[in-house]
Amino acid sequence: MPGLDPLVAVHKLAVHPSARPVKQSQRRFRPGLVPEIEKEVDKLIAANFIREVKYPSWIANIIPVKKKNGQIRVSVNFCDMNKAYPKDDFPLPITELMVDATTGHEALSFMDGLSGYNQIRMDPKDEELTVFRTPKGIFYYKVMLFGLKNAGVTYQRAMQNIFNDFLHKRVECYVDDLVVKTKQWSDHLLDLRAVFERLRRFQLKMNPLKWAFSVTSGKFLGFIVHHRGIEIDQSKIEAIQKMPKPRNISELKSFQGHLAYIRRFISNLAGRCQPFSRLLKKDTPFEWDESCQNAFNNIRAYLTKPLVLVAPIVDRPLLLYITAQEKSVGALLAQCDEDNKERSLYYLSRTLVGAELNYTPIEKTYEEIFLVEVLPPWEMYFGGAARRNGAGAGVLFVSPRRDLLLFSFVLTQNCSNNEAEYQAILLGLGMAVEMKLSQLNINDDSTLVIKKIIGEFEVKKLELVSFWRHAGELLAQIPEASLHYVPRSENGPADALAGIAASLAQFNERPSQVPICERWVIPPPAKEETEEEQTEEIEESLPISVSQNETKDWREPISNFLRHGTLPVDLRERVQIRRAAPKYVFINDVLYQRSYEGLLLRCLSKEEGLQVLKETQWNLWRAPSWPKAPSTS
Repeated sequence: MPGLDPLVAVHKLAVHPSARPVKQSQRRFRPGLVPEIEKEVDKLIAANFIREVKYPSWIANIIPVKKKNGQIRVSVNFCDMNKAYPKDDFPLPITELMVDATTGHEALSFMDGLSGYNQIRMDPKDEELTVFRTPKGIFYYKVMLFGLKNAGVTYQRAMQNIFNDFLHKRVECYVDDLVVKTKQWSDHLLDLRAVFERLRRFQLKMNPLKWAFSVTSGKFLGFIVHHRGIEIDQSKIEAIQKMPKPRNISELKSFQGHLAYIRRFISNLAGRCQPFSRLLKKDTPFEWDESCQNAFNNIRAYLTKPLVLVAPIVDRPLLLYITAQEKSVGALLAQCDEDNKERSLYYLSRTLVGAELNYTPIEKTYEEIFLVEVLPPWEMYFGGAARRNGAGAGVLFVSPRRDLLLFSFVLTQNCSNNEAEYQAILLGLGMAVEMKLSQLNINDDSTLVIKKIIGEFEVKKLELVSFWRHAGELLAQIPEASLHYVPRSENGPADALAGIAASLAQFNERPSQVPICERWVIPPPAKEETEEEQTEEIEESLPISVSQNETKDWREPISNFLRHGTLPVDLRERVQIRRAAPKYVFINDVLYQRSYEGLLLRCLSKEEGLQVLKETQWNLWRAPSWPKAPSTS
């Protein structure tokens, strides 16, 4: 298999220099399984995916897994290796939004990558870190494989680079799941041709056994999508129907996990699961009584007639229905379709806690209404830069959630600084109109440009009149737009983006992406010591704590509140968690805290924090005394 061009994607591990190599103990297999494992290893050798190695530093064991067709898949246990390098925080798409974007199309085609992860090469420097032991010998992977912590993120980044201009228009992709969508049936062949040309161009292979071309409905990310709406995959309903009654907390959480994936289809899910909540409290014996069994049976009976939901239609009003029960509140988001028929979009619910249980029904309804968060408007900063050899424009968007969208444009014609500023605001306003922003604060450090656009200054130069007129036309398409002057220090990022583009304008071949990395190089110490001596000295310098370790994870109360709406019994803790919760967010089941700069900071457990502290002390000890900061690479 040729694989993707390394310029498009290559998988790097970025193992921390202080990480100690781990050789897992050899694992034994039953005699009948060994020939099947060797057969799979031979296939990997024939495909040029693996290569034999001698004297490796890292060794992982294999885990044979039986597939649906009865064959064996050889997986590798990289649990030790995955601890030695950081997590890639590249955001994976939100599945619910992707499913919504796939509905309402007459023609759909579903595809799956052929040995998806194996189409991306490993970085040559990291190949020998993927060593694994088999009955046939010791090998390492030349291609990316399933089991590495950041493999899915690397594949998603590659897909977004390949289909950058097709995403959300012709194509939706989640890792190696690809769907081609077309509003009108007659245009679907053209969309398929464009997608296959892109696949051929980048040598991305699809699995011929897992495809469905030109169909009206299909399975995507665990749901059935079609022109009429979204349905639950029948296999997920059958899995819930076949589950026995939970016998312990682990099985109860498994049952609730299955329900959480389809929560948008279940009305007042929090109320239906209310009898289970007492079983999840700390130091409470697990006693499955009649109320729990009735709730369990009612949920399974509800799923025998699953609903069909639809995706929201842009520019149509939404309908919100609210219901309040004794211990929970629920809501239904709905919308009228083209035939003025009301259709369901989404079910929401949460559990009432503490003093909320004493509210009157109307107060409970208000409590549910207040769940709607009023977000600040979008912010846009722009800047232009004109130089002798070229010009550039920079635009920076700040979302209500403080996410940053940065754009840098090389202007194809030489121009003045004023013209570059106008080009920047026109490009930014064009993107704002395309994103259908309804509220936008526009900021720049040029008083002259701002005053001219709002009409306080007259535009005297004829070459700028057309720019000024077009800016007014774009502003008229944004319902609430305001322009503001800001100091140069606040507009620095946008000016920097414009300066980068202006500097790159003099090159004939410009890179499509300019990665910005944080690094601080620390030279090695003059005295060379063995790793064992360094480790002994570091361990001697670490303080010894004789206090009792707390088993409770500090993240658990916040996680429970964000996921299930549950709060601790103590009143003071409930108030503290309610105040702190808006600062936190869940992304791919990982808890992050928003910083004042808008960055997402991963929340660590006590053990992870101690490990980071130990690694920081390692770097500080290794560094000479004159650097001001430890290594962050």
